Amino acid sequence: MPTALDNWGCSHTCVLILFTGAVAGLFALSWGVSQEPKDLANIKKTFGLGVGPSYLDTFDVVGEDLKNTIYEEYFAYKKLTRQISEEETANYKKWYAGNECLAGCPSTCSVPFTCPYCKRGICWCTDKNPSTYGQCRTRKVFGDAEKYRKPALPPLPDFCYIRPHVLDDLQAHKPECQHKVEYPNVFDLETQTCDVADPGSCLDRDMNLICGETGTCQCRQDMRWNVDRMQCEVYLGVDCSDVSEVDMTSGSDYKKEKDFILGHQLFLPSTELDEYRVKTAYCNILEQHSKQHIKQKRGGREENSMFAVPGVIFFGAGCAFGFMWLLMIFGICRAFIRSFDPRNELNDMSNQDKIAALAAVAGQEMVERQQEKEDERRVALMQGQGV
Repeated sequence: MPTALDNWGCSHTCVLILFTGAVAGLFALSWGVSQEPKDLANIKKTFGLGVGPSYLDTFDVVGEDLKNTIYEEYFAYKKLTRQISEEETANYKKWYAGNECLAGCPSTCSVPFTCPYCKRGICWCTDKNPSTYGQCRTRKVFGDAEKYRKPALPPLPDFCYIRPHVLDDLQAHKPECQHKVEYPNVFDLETQTCDVADPGSCLDRDMNLICGETGTCQCRQDMRWNVDRMQCEVYLGVDCSDVSEVDMTSGSDYKKEKDFILGHQLFLPSTELDEYRVKTAYCNILEQHSKQHIKQKRGGREENSMFAVPGVIFFGAGCAFGFMWLLMIFGICRAFIRSFDPRNELNDMSNQDKIAALAAVAGQEMVERQQEKEDERRVALMQGQGV
């Protein structure tokens, strides 16, 4: 007698393979589209909780208001923890409070509309033309000439150029089309001398370099020379590596310290604050800025999210197909187990097969009864002959 598995055909196998591939493919797509590109996965946290003193990378941190806010909060932290000397106080009153910069900012720029602007005693660049090697430049790759502040090479004869500033490869082999002067890839800030009488005599090398009393160029107040970026940058000299995250909402225990840092309350010389609580509040405020910066770098996508929106869609479709696939596998297994029980054979048969089977059984019984009658007749004959 045929069983349920006997009705299994090639079409059933194809459907099973199709569903298996669909489930595997949808889950693979869900995982694939949720993977972060390398440039997002490798975003380095440069300030905030768990980070020591660091530079405010004005090229990387987008948002002019954000950069200015971070610097103003750092100034507030120094004031609340009384880390400002008398000389720094005088400079803050003159330049920070007056919103002016010592020697001003460069007013002549190689590219129009890329000149810096002064705010809180520091020269800043716009997001469109960020600070690169000490000057506001367009967002493109610059070479060693800008990085090491090399002077311009003497011009070559006109026939050496195919167009302005572009050498003709067909003429480059000629001695007169080759520069005889080479400048080394070196720029040591400590050896940069200047005119003490002119504080702005260093601005051609960096918009935030001013001439110090010793006749050498130095970065403006609250800035340091970043060797990696080869320019002066705001230095956030607070070690937040050992500070834990705390509640900074309006009703938290750190509301008072937060209000002082943000300037919501007036700080008086007689005001007494715990230095570590101020540091904790400042580092947590800085952490909020760091999260905002990283989220912006990630295109608005939350950090450590398991699935992106397309990934959620593919995952949901995979679950739906996976549920149907499980039902299919369950049915196959159930039919396979039932096939070992003879009692289920009749239940698994069609009505036509059942009628045919019953007819076969009836026919068999009829043949057996006829055989029995024939046997009885023979026995009777044999008994009669014996008499």
